[in-house]
Amino acid sequence: MLPIDTFLKLGVDPHFIQLFKTVVTKSRFRSHNEMSLETLVLESMRLEPSFMDLYFILGTAVESGETVRLPSGKIMNREQLFLMAIHSLPNKWNAYYYLSKEGDGNESVTLLNGKTMTRLQLLLKAIDLNPTNEDFYIAIEQLLWKTHNHHLAHHGEKMNRQTLTLRAIKLDPQEEKYILILTETLDGSQATVRLPSGEAMNKKQLFLRSIKLNPYFEISYTKLAEEMKKDDTIRLPSGEMATKRQIFLKALGINPNHDCTYYRILDDLQDWETITLLSGRVMTKQDIYLELIKSKLGKAINYLYLSQTLLSDTETILLPIGENMTKRQLMQTYEFLKDRYTQSQFYCH
Repeated sequence: MLPIDTFLKLGVDPHFIQLFKTVVTKSRFRSHNEMSLETLVLESMRLEPSFMDLYFILGTAVESGETVRLPSGKIMNREQLFLMAIHSLPNKWNAYYYLSKEGDGNESVTLLNGKTMTRLQLLLKAIDLNPTNEDFYIAIEQLLWKTHNHHLAHHGEKMNRQTLTLRAIKLDPQEEKYILILTETLDGSQATVRLPSGEAMNKKQLFLRSIKLNPYFEISYTKLAEEMKKDDTIRLPSGEMATKRQIFLKALGINPNHDCTYYRILDDLQDWETITLLSGRVMTKQDIYLELIKSKLGKAINYLYLSQTLLSDTETILLPIGENMTKRQLMQTYEFLKDRYTQSQFYCH
């Protein structure tokens, strides 16, 4: 059985919960596990076709770009389902929020009553109806970032990316992702921001707070390390003292297949140096490039870098695919790949 708390968090009419239980009880399916959320809602619609909250729930179950056939025979996509929910339930705050997520920019959508609203207006409407949902403030902050806007005014109040993120943190101070978003609003390493708790923090302190909240969130470590100089050390929330490289290695321990973390380590790695992963594996520069080729076969630059680790034109190296190559062959592979495959998708930012 799907967890009831999931629906309540979405702001679903409690009547749906009872309907949900009825559908499961009367279900023609062999077990509850065979019922997807989409199936559950469609079965509920057969019982109560006028219960408009079901349109919103169905919209959350349908994947973007997909359509669903209603019991009436009508075919609808996600956006149409959310529009139907808003038309029948104009105070349904979560329907405005989900509808706002159906685009990338601040484009407009026309409601079924003929009114036109931008994505930003949809989010602000959601906040007016429910000002205690932190997701709405972060959604507006991200929209401002994507559309290159610095601030907005709502009901006479000026808000920018930082104030919006602080609102979200006040509502949910334990969410590490909000802390990371807040760091993006600071201009420079020494700039500080005052949290709702009253603490003033700079970027490094915010990254440490994020790690304290979730010690298994990779990006907190990489962002912290990027703020450090090569020989810097810092005390982690666990009490451990760590260098820049050690922090990158902790990130690799969480996500050992993230090639960008390897590149950041390579930036400061001398030809004669090695690194020791948290697993105990010792790697040279050459080992790292071989590992990168193994995980990203189509990334041309790795073959170029690997060729530079060979001392002579006649020396060969065994690639993960089982083929031996000379320096020249690695260079030829680099030229072949960079001309035939898009490389931008692999670059680190």
